Amino acid sequence: LRTGDLASRSDDGVVRVYGRVDDVINRGGEKVVPLEVEEELCSHPSVVEAAVVGLADEEYGMIVAAAVVMRDPIALADLDRFVEGSLADYKRPARLVIVDHLPRNENGKVVAGEVRDLVVRMLVAQQGKQ
Repeated sequence: LRTGDLASRSDDGVVRVYGRVDDVINRGGEKVVPLEVEEELCSHPSVVEAAVVGLADEEYGMIVAAAVVMRDPIALADLDRFVEGSLADYKRPARLVIVDHLPRNENGKVVAGEVRDLVVRMLVAQQGKQ
């Protein structure tokens, strides 16, 4: 049965769904599952929710980027240091942006394509301010 979902089954039979095969980010040959990175980011007490997407990159093919909704203000460098100990370097977001809310469809599901567009727009705006 091929559903397009990424999942694993533990020895005791528990099935865990990680996301869709289409969502996997291929960063220089290393595979990054967005849900894993999102869960790590959301384990920080200041983060309400996060969405992780891949962005095109000349060197790696894709890089990991994240949009985060914050409960309390925190420097992005502090958030990066927080996940540094729990995520391999290739899984850590190369680009982080803070957003007020994540784009969702009518069913309440986060829309990855719109998150990607939002992240790109915010990064371009940040570069314009420098």
